[in-house]
Amino acid sequence: MTTTPSIASRAALAAAALFGGLDAAQAVPTQAATFCRPAGLVSNTGAFDGLVRSSWGVRNSSSTGYLPVLCPVVRTMEVPSGSALYVWVDGNAAGKSVSCTLYSYAYTGVLMGSSSINGSGIFDGYLSLPSSQVPMFSSQVVSCMLPPNAALFDIEPTVW
Repeated sequence: MTTTPSIASRAALAAAALFGGLDAAQAVPTQAATFCRPAGLVSNTGAFDGLVRSSWGVRNSSSTGYLPVLCPVVRTMEVPSGSALYVWVDGNAAGKSVSCTLYSYAYTGVLMGSSSINGSGIFDGYLSLPSSQVPMFSSQVVSCMLPPNAALFDIEPTVW
């Protein structure tokens, strides 16, 4: 007895063949910058002063001061040996320069590595770390200094 595969099973086989053995860049879901937080308490009330959240990200609402912001990087996969973790940071520097650094910490809290960029205008820059600096059970965070009125839109981790 022979059977004809259903359209759904053909589609599943095609998807598995197409996406099953990715050798090039493997995208991890884009994370909106709305989850970024100021790097410290700015007032004694416990409120975070100056960081405004919206549906598109976060913005430093100060007209005079820089605001340090921390954005955790959520990885859904390990970084294979010989590969690298790339984290794209998108934002608007509002006529100044935004500096961002990607930090990787071992589960013991030891700094494994870092990578920095500066962005101006509407920017789309990437930070990268080799797999040796992004071991299993490590955590990563992007730290940015936002000038007045500058914004972060999203954080996009990719394994390459």
